[in-house]
Amino acid sequence: MRHLSVRTVFATILTLSAIEVIASSSAAAGRVGGALQGLSTAARYLMSPAVPLIPDLRTRKSGSTQSTALLTEADLTIPSLPPVQG
Repeated sequence: MRHLSVRTVFATILTLSAIEVIASSSAAAGRVGGALQGLSTAARYLMSPAVPLIPDLRTRKSGSTQSTALLTEADLTIPSLPPVQG
């Protein structure tokens, strides 16, 4: 017979307690449902073929100063050090 570890018993009790809290009231169930709906919306957006993950830089005008990158030069600097002059 296999013996259960204390960690397994504790995790099981904690999981069952969390399920009881979620299922005990309709307000809590509504909050969990709202969170799951938000995750569903985010997943649908990320999986959509109409939303490119990498921006198409070919459509940008040459000489344009607008950046379509997610990171800017300010994001790449280390706050404790002065920016590198290039």
